Amino acid sequence: GPQLYNGTYGHELLSSALNGVALLQGTQWDLGQDAVAFLEKVVLVGLARMSYGNWFDYNAMGWGVSRNGSHHKASAFVNDIEKLLELEGPNTGELQRLRNEIAFDGNVQGTRGTGVSSFWYADFLTYQRPDFYTSVRMVSNRTEYNEKGNGEGIQHRYFGDGVNFILVNGNEYDNIPPVWNYEQL
Repeated sequence: GPQLYNGTYGHELLSSALNGVALLQGTQWDLGQDAVAFLEKVVLVGLARMSYGNWFDYNAMGWGVSRNGSHHKASAFVNDIEKLLELEGPNTGELQRLRNEIAFDGNVQGTRGTGVSSFWYADFLTYQRPDFYTSVRMVSNRTEYNEKGNGEGIQHRYFGDGVNFILVNGNEYDNIPPVWNYEQL
């Protein structure tokens, strides 16, 4: 929607939806394999295209960037991927590869294919090749600048000014947010 928060609020929504689908499985309210396939798509099109190894794109995290350990946010999704694998949907092979890539916190070269992902509604674009990842986010009349909450993310409004991230090893931005000059991103 108007703000891109897949790494924070979106993660909580995904986890809650997965818990609901798993809880209802085998009951009269079972949502079936269509629900599982939908949640797999959320992970494989969202998470997989917004992360590189264990690094989750800061452009898709909102004020969560300011939290300790935010540079390894993708690992928070491993439990969700495990739950999806238990639900035995149609994309288990892709999910296992993604889980292994996120869990391996080393050099991620060669683990992903090539592709451009345009999240047009969020003014966000990623481009991945086996040897690098890059993204850019802007703010338009469809979107809004990041909010600040709980005293966090006070300078993150600048992320909508065209911030471009480039990764080769997946650790280029580890622990850097505290020293950034946000007005120059």
